[in-house]
Amino acid sequence: MAPIDQTTSFGVVLKAQHLAGGKHQRLLITAPCAIGDHLFKLKVYSRDEKLAVDLQLSGPRNSEAPPGRTLRHQQGPQDVTLLNVELAVESEKSAGPGTQRSHKTYYRRRAYNPWTFPKQGHCIPFPTTCKLEKLRKEHDEGRQVSVRMSARVPETAAPAAVKMSDVACLQSGRTAAKPFNLVPSLDAADSFSDCILRAGSLGPAQQCHRMVLAAASEPFKAAFSSGCAEAAQKELVLQDTQPQVLELLLQHVYGCSELQVPLPLLLPLLSLADQWRVSGLCADISTWLEAANVSTGAAAVLLPQAHAYNLAATDHSPLPELAQQLIAMLGADHSRISKLSSWQVRDMALLLTEAQGLFAAFEAAAHWVQQQAAAEAAGRETAATTTATATGGEASISQGPAKRRRTAASIRAATAAPPQATAIPDSNAAWALLLPLVQFGSFTEDQLRAVRHVPGADSIPGLQEKLLAAWEGAPDSGSNSSSDADGE
Repeated sequence: MAPIDQTTSFGVVLKAQHLAGGKHQRLLITAPCAIGDHLFKLKVYSRDEKLAVDLQLSGPRNSEAPPGRTLRHQQGPQDVTLLNVELAVESEKSAGPGTQRSHKTYYRRRAYNPWTFPKQGHCIPFPTTCKLEKLRKEHDEGRQVSVRMSARVPETAAPAAVKMSDVACLQSGRTAAKPFNLVPSLDAADSFSDCILRAGSLGPAQQCHRMVLAAASEPFKAAFSSGCAEAAQKELVLQDTQPQVLELLLQHVYGCSELQVPLPLLLPLLSLADQWRVSGLCADISTWLEAANVSTGAAAVLLPQAHAYNLAATDHSPLPELAQQLIAMLGADHSRISKLSSWQVRDMALLLTEAQGLFAAFEAAAHWVQQQAAAEAAGRETAATTTATATGGEASISQGPAKRRRTAASIRAATAAPPQATAIPDSNAAWALLLPLVQFGSFTEDQLRAVRHVPGADSIPGLQEKLLAAWEGAPDSGSNSSSDADGE
């Protein structure tokens, strides 16, 4: 069985009888092939004196079938997908023993979109490739003409969503003879150690070597140059970082090829690496973030954390990638907005800033404002009910049962406020900050129409003016209706 991440190549050699051609479609040759866990048939046709190729899904691969045969009438799995499908028509000629082969390629094309086979027997054609007349001429000159195809299957399962309790494994691509171990550290009196690093003035001392630090970082090199206070004291204090983060940085500097980083320390480590220009570690973290399937909860924590560490201005800023992932997840399932319950308005403003005019970002912001307003209103109502109950209990000491019930009911009625009435001022204040960040000019006409159906859109102050200003310059989304423009 071929590995799922390995490209499989296969093909057929065309002989003289295959190149005879003709005006009508004619099947020249078929060849079975296996790609991953599935069997396919490569079919080569002649159509109007031109070569054409089809690929057909035969069924699942069966290791118990006899060699050269497959089991028929076996229903295979649905929706089989192939990636990087490429077709080439080539010819090759050898002039004799010890001479170099002459190779020509007459046609080569790659399908950039995935090929999906919805059921067994489904066939996907390549367009007309090249003329048979040219191939016949090459065959008559003694060249071997062949049709070759290559493809691969995607991974069978998506990686599990990364949570904040998980560990990021950073692969640096370097080879190490054995796992790196920073402990035990060299003794301060040891002649091999010539400097000390600390995370804060009270952090533990990390015995290091200036030559190693200088080779990994230009700021370290400058700090330990002659004339600097750090060079004379042989001690450098790194402020605004944690001892665990400093130890992870040193593990990378000293050649660790596989760094295990707890997810809460990933962005603090990126901030420290960017501060000291350890570019290799910054690139490793950025590569991991781009490839990781970060969960909604993890992205909701990492995005504000990236802003707190001022990573927006760095060369390896994770903000765009995290924002795109979070918006995609929220757009697919609006119930995930509950993961953002701890956000402040500034965090949602950051998401809109990084969204680059995505309609899903405005939709997520509207759901979040609604959720925050409802939660605050429910909290106020609960507090009012608790106060009324306590006051009613105190009054009941000196009153009869009937009067106590009337008193408690009147207190609850006087103190409890409608949820919407308490939420409106806070919602207005939130939209006063968020609405200017929404790029309505990037919305299509259909998206501008859909804005009116977003929850709470009717109560957003200034939204109508924004929509009217954006309507004339909205990109056409394929629907021409002048009457809708008046309604907007």
